[in-house]
Amino acid sequence: MASQTDSTPWALPPSPIPISITSNKDIPTIHLRGRSYFSELGAVRTKPGRADSPQTSCKSCSDKLSLRQAVSLLLTLTSFLISPTNAYISTLVIPSSQYSSSACNRAFSVEGRMKSLSEKEWEGGYTFCPFQVATTELEFEFSKRRGGPGTSNLSAVAVENRGCEALIGGVLQGRKQFSGVNAGSMLCKVKMWLRVADISPEAVGSAKSYAELKEAALCRQKVKTEVRKALGGWIRTGGDDFEMPEKKVE
Repeated sequence: MASQTDSTPWALPPSPIPISITSNKDIPTIHLRGRSYFSELGAVRTKPGRADSPQTSCKSCSDKLSLRQAVSLLLTLTSFLISPTNAYISTLVIPSSQYSSSACNRAFSVEGRMKSLSEKEWEGGYTFCPFQVATTELEFEFSKRRGGPGTSNLSAVAVENRGCEALIGGVLQGRKQFSGVNAGSMLCKVKMWLRVADISPEAVGSAKSYAELKEAALCRQKVKTEVRKALGGWIRTGGDDFEMPEKKVE
């Protein structure tokens, strides 16, 4: 907030909401964005945070990192093949110019909103594993604070033993958007689902949709449910009702 040109909180939205967003963590009602209800410290927020940006259900980076302290770095698909025991972040490094001790403690530590998860352990190798926050004076070469180039929709992916690929807006270069499974990156959910099914058919079972597949990861889902309750105001994103494609991956 303090780093913004104008740190004035946004006007409250007209729709009625509870007096305290975090007063009833079991029944979140609305998404919070940017500086809306900025006095609700520690509440789950969505991005983009700008008032004039399209609304999404994508959670803020700090909220996602908080979740990872319990659910590990594994995705649903990789959790079928790999134990989460050693897949946790040990240290989070951020620029000293952007560091706020009180904000980090509130967001990530057992002194803040993660208090109810202190020393918590679950089945399947899951545990609450809080990371350390360290700072650095180094500046990323393309940091916006160094006046580097703007954002780009171009990216490159390289996976050992799988090759390289170029993406434009998340779509393989040379492919048309929405043209089926083979327009997606090797790291997209559909292709990863197909690969895991090839490696271990029993792991994915008889799930017909990705939503069913996620629910089949029982231990992981239990962890996520408890963390969402601890964070408060976490409204599930959805959009996972797509089915396993019949077409094989190229």
